Amino acid sequence: MGQDSRPAKEWQPGALPTRAPPVAEALALSEPPPGTRPAAPHPRSIRFPVAWLLGLVVVDGTFLWAAERIQQPSWGGALLLIAAVINVPLFLGALLLLRAKF
Repeated sequence: MGQDSRPAKEWQPGALPTRAPPVAEALALSEPPPGTRPAAPHPRSIRFPVAWLLGLVVVDGTFLWAAERIQQPSWGGALLLIAAVINVPLFLGALLLLRAKF
């Protein structure tokens, strides 16, 4: 058996490599081109959690306001109070989950 007579394929942009490049090549490829500054890391926006926490205050404030003013049925105020208490950890858990994922 002799050497493979097929011509070597040239690399084309968008083509998937057939083998992993050596570490030195991979490091060289990850460096920015000369004369350019690397991009600054994108800071995470604070607006998203602030909006969620504002929503928590509005929703729970509404529950507590309604619980104070409800007259009939007699168990309505207690139900709204319990809903407001349970809503806090659920809301915060959802906020932390979304912050971790996105």
